[in-house]
Amino acid sequence: MSALEQEVIEKFRLLDKEAQQRVRTLIDQETEAAAFDFEAWMRGLEEIWADMRRHQSGQPPKESALNDRLSCTLPE
Repeated sequence: MSALEQEVIEKFRLLDKEAQQRVRTLIDQETEAAAFDFEAWMRGLEEIWADMRRHQSGQPPKESALNDRLSCTLPE
């Protein structure tokens, strides 16, 4: 373990339980954000658009339909 890692752990142990939980939550969010594959997400989005164009017969997609489909593909 590096000196920086040791220092972070030592500082973390000084925090009260609520602060530790906030830090853990933030670290989890940061880790998940770093793992997000934007290119895969864009490919999925392009597939959604193509699917909607096929089913809409040339009509622009309805905003609610797009929102419904996107909510299933976005990371939490």
